[in-house]
Amino acid sequence: MLTITLTDTDIALLRSLFDDGRKSFRQISKEIDVTTPTVKARFNRLVDMGVIRSVSPILDLNKLRFSKVKKDHNDFKIDNLINYQEYVTQQLLQTKKDIESSSSNEISLNVKCDHCKTSITNRMYTLKFGEYERFFCCDACRKEYKEKYGSRINAIRNRHRKNNND
Repeated sequence: MLTITLTDTDIALLRSLFDDGRKSFRQISKEIDVTTPTVKARFNRLVDMGVIRSVSPILDLNKLRFSKVKKDHNDFKIDNLINYQEYVTQQLLQTKKDIESSSSNEISLNVKCDHCKTSITNRMYTLKFGEYERFFCCDACRKEYKEKYGSRINAIRNRHRKNNND
């Protein structure tokens, strides 16, 4: 199985986001001493690789007030919100603990093919378009992906070129 080692910049970016996920790329760049475009590119790459799956709020449930007008309906909403918040908090704490307890700054991840979803075991093939990057286990998967999503890829490339030329 092919593993990719996260760089010190990637790890610093993740640590910064753990402290406050609302930080701007500019704030993070000052904090970890890299340029803002580098932070944006690394963030997008981590999203594309599936390391960052979402940016979710962590709620202080003690500050929320719930009306009891529709008791059964609101109780269900409250229970779902509390369960979701507990799940997110547990995931966040475990991930933060794993990163901080790493004896070195070396963290690696397994990458799956964006077309066939199998683990990439040998050489990794990439496709870059716009600000996106996709990863494949073989050239055949990359070509099939390009055929399947060709019109979307071209639209993103054109939009990206237009935005960079303005």
